[in-house]
Amino acid sequence: MLKNKETDISSAEMTAYWRSLYPLLSGDTLSINLASVEGIQKAKIFEEKFKYPLVGRKVSVRAGFMLQKTMEILSTGLYDSCISLGSGFSMLTYILAEELNRNNDMPIQFIDLDLPEIIEERKRRVSRLIVDKKISAYVVSTIQNVEMDIERTHITDISFKDVFRRCKRPLFIVEGLIYFLTEDCVEWLMQQTTRYDLSAVIFDYWPETGVSESLCFRNAIRAMAGFMPENVKSFWSDEAIEKLSYLFKRAENLKIKNIENEMSEKNLDTPRFIDSNTFFPVQIFVGQRL
Repeated sequence: MLKNKETDISSAEMTAYWRSLYPLLSGDTLSINLASVEGIQKAKIFEEKFKYPLVGRKVSVRAGFMLQKTMEILSTGLYDSCISLGSGFSMLTYILAEELNRNNDMPIQFIDLDLPEIIEERKRRVSRLIVDKKISAYVVSTIQNVEMDIERTHITDISFKDVFRRCKRPLFIVEGLIYFLTEDCVEWLMQQTTRYDLSAVIFDYWPETGVSESLCFRNAIRAMAGFMPENVKSFWSDEAIEKLSYLFKRAENLKIKNIENEMSEKNLDTPRFIDSNTFFPVQIFVGQRL
């Protein structure tokens, strides 16, 4: 996982900024408040360096889909908890807790998990938003923060059931993280999410065919080393996704292009993900063990 504290935080800031760049798509106007001026500036430099002006729209679309799908799954009443792995400076759990736990006799447990330095800084910045009366102190108090290095936990093979003892029917959100975990860690992570009688997982990934499908993606992968603190470590094949699908009673595998097109139409906006060479070919997997 990550080591350099300052760089790690700037990476989380960039994503927080992009999440709120298109709020009609993401449903998130809060995450940008956790990004500093320096973090936002680095995000803009990224867009220019990699000739990728659609990165903010991609992150907003991904965030909006994660919010929409998570809300849909948790609203069934089948799941007792929602665990965001590698949450960074995303305010997703706050938005969900504020909406779903209002007047709820059996409130859902919400957990944000990330590296210790990210969680420490996250809590500090969230506290500032409370003081500024931008968010509710009560809602924040209902969200648990867990410090964990996922790669290290994988190596020691600690069970998620031991880490999240109160979570019996969890939904796991893995947003913007899979790419930067080793393949062995990703396989272990998926095993952990399916060890429950009833669980669900939502994660985004880069298909191994992405480099050949998108010039933008191909150029970025070649040049990304040194700019981002994380190294790209894993891609997914169609065969691997198909194998994973068999572990769930209900599974979806969606292309970011189709999600963006549908969202744009709903918002009476013009779809931007048309030419595959102008955006990263992200896909999102949704699995439910009903």
